[in-house]
Amino acid sequence: MILWGAIPILDGSFKGEKIDHEQFTALIKRYYDISGFDSNGLPSTPWQQQLSKVLTGFGLTVTLPELSEVTQRQIVIDRPVVTIGELRTEVKRRFPHAAEFLDDHSLGFAINGKMLVASEENTTLKNGDKVDLVPHLAGG
Repeated sequence: MILWGAIPILDGSFKGEKIDHEQFTALIKRYYDISGFDSNGLPSTPWQQQLSKVLTGFGLTVTLPELSEVTQRQIVIDRPVVTIGELRTEVKRRFPHAAEFLDDHSLGFAINGKMLVASEENTTLKNGDKVDLVPHLAGG
């Protein structure tokens, strides 16, 4: 395994110099922060929300619980969805491996901080809503 900065630059005006890994990592982080990117170099959730409003005129911010194989905890849905049922379908389209979890009708939803009851599957969603998917807890 070759360590960062162990091999000098081979040509150009910086020939013979080595890149300091820590400085390079700090510069990338700064660039991402200034540009509105997350640590993976993707647009951050607030920036995605702004972009979706400009590009499609619609944006829902959805916060997901921890799910295996899902690295993003917040996503922006930029396709118009009108109901919780349509939202489930759209999230399953993005994360097909989480379909079983998303199809569980005991999964709770909170819209703008207000918890829905299970019978509100047809609740209307609006542009700009913030939706949290909340797994139900059981115990005794």
